[in-house]
Amino acid sequence: MRFLLSKLIGIAGPLGSGKSSLTRAIASALPATRVSFGAFVVARAQEDGTDPTREVLQILGERLLTNCGAAKFVELVLEYHKVGDQETIVVDGVRHVAVWHELRRRSADATLVYLDVPLDLCVERLRVRDSISLDNAQSQMSHQMEQRASCLRDLADVVLEHGEIAAWLTRVIAVGRSD
Repeated sequence: MRFLLSKLIGIAGPLGSGKSSLTRAIASALPATRVSFGAFVVARAQEDGTDPTREVLQILGERLLTNCGAAKFVELVLEYHKVGDQETIVVDGVRHVAVWHELRRRSADATLVYLDVPLDLCVERLRVRDSISLDNAQSQMSHQMEQRASCLRDLADVVLEHGEIAAWLTRVIAVGRSD
């Protein structure tokens, strides 16, 4: 198995929960590589000449996972981000249980964090961020992939409610800098 990682922090949660903002903050504060499944899927869509809309990305991500299997999908994403063995990584957008299990298999020090942000706040953030209608934002939130991603809450080592995220980030950075 390639990619035996030193430390892994996976961030999961609904669309608009703050996963990308949190992973950017962690990766910039620690010596860590930020790995984004979304960025990988966007790149694949662009290689295929496809407009990377949210709907297209949801379908393409599902197809890649189904066709490759979790192990190969994870390996492709890690290769895309040029991750090396024994690196510390922060994963933005863990969306599938099988993908999390595969990531966790690659590191003895793996933590899954689930951002438990109220759905009405996520919908509003998504609407504003992507300049879309309320109906479109709600439709994206109800996609089957988004519904399945909520299963990761039960697997999470840490579940953070909206008001706890900043304090947790401060602790992670302090611990990471002292390692």
